[in-house]
Amino acid sequence: HSRHAEKVWGFSLLSGFFQSVYPVLSGNLSLLTSNYPLFSTYQHFTTPAFFIHLFSVPVISYYILHIQEVPMEQILNLQHISYTYHTLEGETPALSDISFSLNKGEFAAIVGPSGCGKSTLLSLICGLLPCSDGQITINGRHLKESTTNVGYMLQHDELFEWRTIYNNVILGLEIQHALTARTKKRAHELLNIYGLSDFENSRPSELSGGQKQRIAIARALIARPQIILADEPTGALDSKTSQEGMDLLKEVNREGMTLVVVTHERDIATQTNKIVHIKDGIIGSVEILR
Repeated sequence: HSRHAEKVWGFSLLSGFFQSVYPVLSGNLSLLTSNYPLFSTYQHFTTPAFFIHLFSVPVISYYILHIQEVPMEQILNLQHISYTYHTLEGETPALSDISFSLNKGEFAAIVGPSGCGKSTLLSLICGLLPCSDGQITINGRHLKESTTNVGYMLQHDELFEWRTIYNNVILGLEIQHALTARTKKRAHELLNIYGLSDFENSRPSELSGGQKQRIAIARALIARPQIILADEPTGALDSKTSQEGMDLLKEVNREGMTLVVVTHERDIATQTNKIVHIKDGIIGSVEILR
């Protein structure tokens, strides 16, 4: 809509230009002076304002001709994804022919009953499980070849009691051998942003459910991912704390982060931009909300 408005505005400018300049170019000065009394004497045609007006047409024309619809940049694409669990008892299909995509900055919810394959799908997207069939691309590259950082918020906070809050936040960096003075500073900054700077040396058992959720968000953001996957981030929280958690995720999304949230709660899902409904391992529908 904004691109359309820009085109209308640009053509209005160009129309106004020809109304004032065409009479000069055609020699019909009477038409110009009747429309614009300011130009009733010759001296006005030598003013700087007139020449700015005269030579503005190439600029305006170029602007109009180069206004194009800018396509949204796709960050995640799933094509005909399937996954089957293999056990001694046999094969159990979990997901079948899953296809959808997300653009950068989108906030999507994957919704469905327990056991429909929601968490399995997140594990496939982040590479914890290999697809039985189909292909996942991130930023146009196959998942195995992608260098895009993906943050993962587990279904339970999974904070280690023997580590301090600060050390829990930097755990992923330690595993990746990416702990530097710069990333340590970022950990302190994130804890401060989420109101946890006073709890850096505390243990997880000393914090509330809402505080633990903020730690999970900080831990997911520490490596500067382009996508965050959140598995039931509000599932174990009361309604008030759940909404506070969603408000934090929406704020992260407003800053440009792409998010995918798994939930079975309709009121949580409707706060996102897109809902992917899954039932019995297949997509029932994709609902675009805004």
